Amino acid sequence: MFKRVNILPQWAIFIIDIFISVLSLLVSYLVKNEFNFSSIDRTIFFKNAVILITISTFVFVVLKTYAGIIRLTTTQDTFKIFIAVILINSGFVVVYLVASAFFHKSFISITILVINGFVAFVLLIVYRLAIKYFFSYFRNLKMDNKNVIIYGATDEGITTKRILEQDQKIHYRIAAFINAAG
Repeated sequence: MFKRVNILPQWAIFIIDIFISVLSLLVSYLVKNEFNFSSIDRTIFFKNAVILITISTFVFVVLKTYAGIIRLTTTQDTFKIFIAVILINSGFVVVYLVASAFFHKSFISITILVINGFVAFVLLIVYRLAIKYFFSYFRNLKMDNKNVIIYGATDEGITTKRILEQDQKIHYRIAAFINAAG
């Protein structure tokens, strides 16, 4: 079943990223309001959600955060998402400052933006890692993996382990690491 599903389509990743951005904004409002949903001004929340969707769409398209193959997520992807979250919140701050200067209205607090940045970053990374491990788990589920032992529990041994785990043509399961006594 999962042999034909090698990657999650880019449009699906993009939609999930936007959804997670809005979800993180909602979580931020809930945290700020001590999880009292009734104290959230829904009109302001929806206006902020529209602003967030607009800024997020622009940033995600420019940085192409959706373009990577999630099952091969690396630290470079994590850094790209970190930059995206910073740019999204910076865009929000610019909109906030312009609205404050011209309309004398404050529509989002800096506290919510800080919480939003943290929550968005964590959720965007966690769902990518979850999908990566989901594909890895089911890819290896039905295969006849050979158990191997890596000689040397050094940085090179760990690198070898990662390379073997990412290569889909090699069906090895790392059983153990061993070191020479000395």
